[in-house]
Amino acid sequence: MISYRTAKTFWLLPVFVAILFAIRIVETPKPQVASEQVSSITDRSPLQETSLPQKTNEEAEIQSLQEEIAALAQRVEKRERVLAQRKKEQQYTQADSISHAGLTPEQWSHKGFDTPYESVETLIYSAASGDLETMKTSLVYSPECEALAKRLFESLPLSVREEQGSFASIMAMMTIDQVPLAKARLHAFKEITDEAREVFMVFTSNLDSPKSIKLDLIQMPDQTWKVLVPPQAVHAYADKLGIEFREN
Repeated sequence: MISYRTAKTFWLLPVFVAILFAIRIVETPKPQVASEQVSSITDRSPLQETSLPQKTNEEAEIQSLQEEIAALAQRVEKRERVLAQRKKEQQYTQADSISHAGLTPEQWSHKGFDTPYESVETLIYSAASGDLETMKTSLVYSPECEALAKRLFESLPLSVREEQGSFASIMAMMTIDQVPLAKARLHAFKEITDEAREVFMVFTSNLDSPKSIKLDLIQMPDQTWKVLVPPQAVHAYADKLGIEFREN
């Protein structure tokens, strides 16, 4: 027979097993804790904090440049329509040269490049009419300035470079955009050397304050006169587009 003490031991054994099992359940960590730790680590990932915002900023800058160049091209194209409409609505007398005071854009014309006066008028005429090709022909660059203009062009988005084709197109558009559609007056004309001239033009209108423009002209080997683009103009155009670069 089983003694009383042995029977009591068998009776208490299930109770001890149940208590141990309950303790094990309490001590076992819940899977949710590990999941929360993984989630917390993921939230602190450096890739999420640095790479993604940088990519977003870069895309925003590219889009901004694309929109600015597109708006610039539209303004250049609009000039031809505006000038044609003004010629249609107003009566004017064709003047012989830009040397006459107070010529309006309707009186400017393509005079060619045989003299400094003619080259200046051809340049401002191409600006008034949005004639990109004539403006490109009117401008020349020193080696230093050409290098800067190419760096400006290379800073533009690939889609813009493919559409415009060359730095000369961008520089011509930017120059066209800077010439006011207002009365032009030759303010001063200075002979620097036999092959260099300085021309100061003043543009006036009833809507804006007078604007002065200084043009440097040089005589080319074929005896034509062209406007020399200064490096400062490239930096000014870069600032207008929000592009930062420094000379090497």
